[in-house]
Amino acid sequence: SRVQFENLITAISTEFIHLAPEDLDSGIKEVLKKIGKIAGADHSAVFLFKNDHGSNAHEWCARGIPSIKDKMQNVPIRSFPWSMDKLSQGENIRIQRVQDLPPEARAEKEFLQDLRLKSFVAVPMVLHNSLIGFLGFDSTRREKAWSERTLTLLKIVGEIFVNALERKRSEQGLEESETKYRALFEGVPVGLYRTSPEGR
Repeated sequence: SRVQFENLITAISTEFIHLAPEDLDSGIKEVLKKIGKIAGADHSAVFLFKNDHGSNAHEWCARGIPSIKDKMQNVPIRSFPWSMDKLSQGENIRIQRVQDLPPEARAEKEFLQDLRLKSFVAVPMVLHNSLIGFLGFDSTRREKAWSERTLTLLKIVGEIFVNALERKRSEQGLEESETKYRALFEGVPVGLYRTSPEGR
């Protein structure tokens, strides 16, 4: 499966370079599905932060596994200092058995148990040295151990997602600026003209 994983990441990297912004959401979901199957996960998700809250932006569920996306919207990230401290320092989170979480991770333990998760991993997604979210995988049917090699590969996927999301945000910002400029230009109630430096 490691070779499959590495080949998939190579394909993802090439594909996402040419992926149109409007196809990004479906592209991320397809990648979550492929990686989730190879990694033997029940859920995989991209969780993004905004204004001290986090939301499940993209999710894949294995066959027969219910979605938890609705429960993962506008979650106050300050409620989970143990995990946020690790992610903020660029550390992966690897929980083979939720029951074994330390006392300082009591909030995380209660939250994951409420979601009926038995094992969980997350890798930080970082843009310009700022944590913007994480890529997470979990198991609900049985306890699972993910290798350090798998987490390293997942981190690469997270970086690919970050670059693609930033490119989409930049392109959307440019489109919004062009729209505002066009509206301003067309709405001015006086005649406008452009001249060259030579006065033409």
